[in-house]
Amino acid sequence: MHKKHVLKNGIRVMMEPIPYVQSVSIGFWIRAGSLYETAHENGISHFIEHMLFKGTSKRSAKQIAAEVDDLGGELNAFTSKECTCVYVKVLGEHAAVAIDIISDMLLNSSFDDVELQKERMIILDEINLYDDSAEDLIYDRLSEIMFKGHALGRPILGSVESINGIDRDLMLSYFMRHYNAENLVISIAGHYDEAPLLELLDKGIGQHVFESHKVDKIKPIPFHSGSIRTKKDIEQTHVILGFKGVGYDTPQLFTLMLLNNALGGSSSSRLFQKIREDYGLSYSIDSHPSFYHDTGIMTVYASMLPENVERVVELIAQEIEALRTHGLDQNEFLKFKNQLKGNFLLGMEGPTQTMNWIGKSELLSGHIRTVEDVMEGILSIDFDEVNAMAEYLLSKENMALSIVGKTSAKEEKRLYQILKDTIQG
Repeated sequence: MHKKHVLKNGIRVMMEPIPYVQSVSIGFWIRAGSLYETAHENGISHFIEHMLFKGTSKRSAKQIAAEVDDLGGELNAFTSKECTCVYVKVLGEHAAVAIDIISDMLLNSSFDDVELQKERMIILDEINLYDDSAEDLIYDRLSEIMFKGHALGRPILGSVESINGIDRDLMLSYFMRHYNAENLVISIAGHYDEAPLLELLDKGIGQHVFESHKVDKIKPIPFHSGSIRTKKDIEQTHVILGFKGVGYDTPQLFTLMLLNNALGGSSSSRLFQKIREDYGLSYSIDSHPSFYHDTGIMTVYASMLPENVERVVELIAQEIEALRTHGLDQNEFLKFKNQLKGNFLLGMEGPTQTMNWIGKSELLSGHIRTVEDVMEGILSIDFDEVNAMAEYLLSKENMALSIVGKTSAKEEKRLYQILKDTIQG
């Protein structure tokens, strides 16, 4: 069972002991992601994440890396649409050292201008690498059309133009505005001694006086249907459909998760069995839900040879319409409910998974769904509600399409029309 502590300056600390393991995972979660950026700031949250590793007033970049390596640990970070997380995994006996290192990175980073210019080149290279990956690019293009004009529709990495426009002053301004006690949660899970860690945190980062107490409000998130095409001279064509989903704090979350597993979220799902196993038309075919502040999306992705695109899109549309109009039967419903239960419990084994769960949940929702809460939510999924959700969510009115490959504008219109003609609602 997790415990919640609040440091003197308001930073929340979430802790969950797992005494039978030797390691501890520690994450510092910050409410700073592309969702909170203006258009000219786009990519700055991710840029700052990189700069946190480039040295502090106490440690050089090399020392940061070496201290964690010397412990046999792993130090890393990521930035998403809604948050940034700097995390470490070490043996329980080294937890205090790990906390000191990350605290130093967050409180004393130098943001050296020479390092900033070097890191800018790294990020521009990362953007180019990302653009070369059709599997990654297609999701950004889908968000661009579904959330047109909103920060949620902009890429986490930013664009070449926005990254070139970020200087040290802009970075420090954004950093001071978002890296504050109200926007910070520390999560700790695994093998650790609670009392000395809390004392270390209270005497360390808990004493820091942050200049800002700002918590950005999120503008209402729109949804747009339509299609978008990215021309690339590649061997395969990549297709993704997006449907308007639900937010992570809604009671319909578990219903959508079961619906996803049935549609394309597992190897026994309808789409996987039909398109890969029965027809052999696509090696990669799946569906996936993403949950945000007060909205979400459910995506269906497939890659295939160009000559198979139309047939694959037809089959996807037919399976979606069959699920939308006829729903699941009772046997499928029970099967995928049991599958969802196993997915969650197996996914929560280990300190890192638990640290992620309690840290992200507290930061974005302000509360934690316990394992018991989730099990209750899964077991209470209603058969009729799943089929009702399939009918209203898998609708052409709630649908957007993104294509990456050699597809022409005429072919794009043809594929989108197939979807609209087949999927009703």
